Amino acid sequence: MGSLQIWNKNKLIECMASVPLFRDLNPLQLEKLRRSGRMSLYGRNQVLFNQGDIVEHLFLVLDGAVKKYRTSEYGDMAILRLLVPRDTFMEFHVYLNEPALLSAQMITKSTILAIPSSTIRELASSDVSFSRILLKAISKYYRDAMLKIDSILLQSPVEKIGRYLLTLWVGHANTYGPLKLPFKKSLIAQSLGMKPETFSRTLSEIKKFGVCMENDEITMQTPFSLCHFCGTGVALKCRNRGLPGCIERAY
Repeated sequence: MGSLQIWNKNKLIECMASVPLFRDLNPLQLEKLRRSGRMSLYGRNQVLFNQGDIVEHLFLVLDGAVKKYRTSEYGDMAILRLLVPRDTFMEFHVYLNEPALLSAQMITKSTILAIPSSTIRELASSDVSFSRILLKAISKYYRDAMLKIDSILLQSPVEKIGRYLLTLWVGHANTYGPLKLPFKKSLIAQSLGMKPETFSRTLSEIKKFGVCMENDEITMQTPFSLCHFCGTGVALKCRNRGLPGCIERAY
């Protein structure tokens, strides 16, 4: 994991410019966000904020990993999202002055940039293009939440894992090389609403689709091995979409 010392001004600006939410901003706008932001290093398992807190920042993961989750009054936890470097979160709270509906906790030692919501609102008010990108990010959060509900309530364990692995594969730089799971299996299982033992058992069933797993490394026999689990949200990002062998399904 990184440390605060390696995040100098130029590297931070370069990272921010590569983030979908900020990539269309000009250098002056990026510098304004950088100056208003606060960069902090957090330890493993450290909590960023709790469910019920008033959150007045938008966050960017610079390095490390974060989990967003909700807890019930009985202490049960539901992981809503696992975040990796260059992920932003709490966009939907930029215009809300309400208690957070979830908590955020470090999975590993992490560096986080916190940008005041007031700065984001000011930028959105002065830049129509950025306001549209911000609205798109908030809309994507809503869509992903609906897909999460669909996954937990309507999909079988095989479908949940197949879609998860396919989503990882589509975002993988090397389509044909091995892919390493980004998190522990128990954490992935929890994020999919499954028990660890169910997750491990289901991974064995996935092998019949031409997917091999050794330790935490996944290899597919062909780039289309997991196409059976494709959906619109994944297909739009897939570099193999429309190629011979693609069996895209509409949902």
